[in-house]
Amino acid sequence: VDLLSPHPGLILWTIITFLVVLVILKAKVWGPLLAALDERERGIREALESADRARQEAQVQQAEHERRLAEAESQARHIVGEAREAAAKVGEQVVADAKEEAE
Repeated sequence: VDLLSPHPGLILWTIITFLVVLVILKAKVWGPLLAALDERERGIREALESADRARQEAQVQQAEHERRLAEAESQARHIVGEAREAAAKVGEQVVADAKEEAE
C-alpha cells in the first residue's frame, strides 16, 4: 500500500545485513584475495629479475664471443701473412734456383 515510503525497521535490517556480509567477506575473501595478488606480484617480480639476469649473462657471453672472434680473426691474419711470406721466400728461392740452373 505505501510501497515507496521508507520503513525504519527494514533500513536497519538492511544495514545490519550489509555489515554482516561485509565482515564475512573481509574475513573469508579479502585475505585470500590479497594473498593471491601478493603471490602473483612476487612471481612477476621473480620472472622479471630472472629475465634481467639472463639478459646480462647473454651480454657477457656475446662480449666474450666477440672477443674470441676478433682474436681468431687476428690469428688468421697472422697465419695468412706468415704463409704469404713463406710462399714469397719459396718463390724467390725457386726463381733463384732456376736462374742458377739456367746459367
